[in-house]
Amino acid sequence: MIKFVYKLFLGVLLAATIGMGIATFYPAPEMPKHPSDKYPHSSSEPSLTGVPSPEQIEKQREYDEDYEQYNKQRERHDRNTAVIAVAVSLGLLLVSLTALTKIEIMADGVLLGGIFSLLYGIVRSFGSGDQKFIFVATLIGLIAALVLGYFKFVKSEELTKHPKHKS
Repeated sequence: MIKFVYKLFLGVLLAATIGMGIATFYPAPEMPKHPSDKYPHSSSEPSLTGVPSPEQIEKQREYDEDYEQYNKQRERHDRNTAVIAVAVSLGLLLVSLTALTKIEIMADGVLLGGIFSLLYGIVRSFGSGDQKFIFVATLIGLIAALVLGYFKFVKSEELTKHPKHKS
């Protein structure tokens, strides 16, 4: 039981480290502040008549432009974050299936970390706003899961049932 908990802990910690690493070294764009947040005690407060002043209209227009620019930056950031996370996760999956095969407990923990990071990358792709990109990210995840399942479960079973004998 403790081995299972360790593998799970290692996987979650690895995925969290990747997510935090991306957030640290590739920070998300900052959302613009709404005019009511910037000027809480100015004439930008709603008037008693309910009709916005020209100043309020101008500040709202500037905010709308800033918000549109922010949305474009956020979508680009989500796409790039997804690419980074998927690439790193594929590297982790490869390492777990090759370099760490002799250390099963570590290989399984890294494998879980790769799977969680892959899932993180796919979820981040949804924020890109690009349906084709989302499809490609999801397809990469599916292919990785199929290949991973084959090598981890089918191929390893074949090797344990029919080990090669050296003469």
